[in-house]
Amino acid sequence: MSEIPEIHVPEIVQPGSDAPTLEARGSVLELVETAIAFEITDDASDAAGANLLAQVSTLRKAVEERRKEVTGPVNRLVKETNDAYRSISAPLDQAEKHLKAAWSKYRKAKAEEEARARTKAAAEAEAARQAEEEAADDGDVMAELEAAGKRAALERSAREVPVAEAPARSVKTVGGGTVHTRRKAKFEVVDAKRVPRNFLIVNEKAIGAAVRAGVTEIDGVRIWTEDEVSVRTAGGKS
Repeated sequence: MSEIPEIHVPEIVQPGSDAPTLEARGSVLELVETAIAFEITDDASDAAGANLLAQVSTLRKAVEERRKEVTGPVNRLVKETNDAYRSISAPLDQAEKHLKAAWSKYRKAKAEEEARARTKAAAEAEAARQAEEEAADDGDVMAELEAAGKRAALERSAREVPVAEAPARSVKTVGGGTVHTRRKAKFEVVDAKRVPRNFLIVNEKAIGAAVRAGVTEIDGVRIWTEDEVSVRTAGGKS
């Protein structure tokens, strides 16, 4: 039968300090070493093991409660500080998002305008070239000359009339910084049923809920039961 030594567990923290005492650390290590070396071989050691488990759980709970006492005010202060600054930064985030969208929208519109102008010029030049070829095939010299003149005029006009120039991708600001654009690939799921399997993630949370609800069979999932040990200390369940 394994014996449980009497282990004195002192105050977890030094009075007036938030740091664990060296004595507490040493006592915890001693208790841990005892627990790891402990073996249950018969009914007597089984009962002794239960007592040792309760001692470990009690100390662990005490350490956790003390940690919360120390960190609670700090965490609340951090949360309050973050909330205060977010109340200021949130409207700025909205303004920044709006201006970025307007900047991108203008550049997209200018690029589309340039593309339309180029397409129109190319289409008119092609129509004039076809008219010139048709006149040549018909043997109509005057019509051919007229078509050739028209094509030349269109090509000259296309060269002379400036096409909408795309805005610069980088602009210097008054403060010395820059605002620039860059191409970024994005996506949107339009039909989840057609998405390849290698892009899907198993919903383990939903599986766990189903298993706890009593489901015993799910394709591709192994379901089993095992005993879990819980400890109820003097202060409640651990």
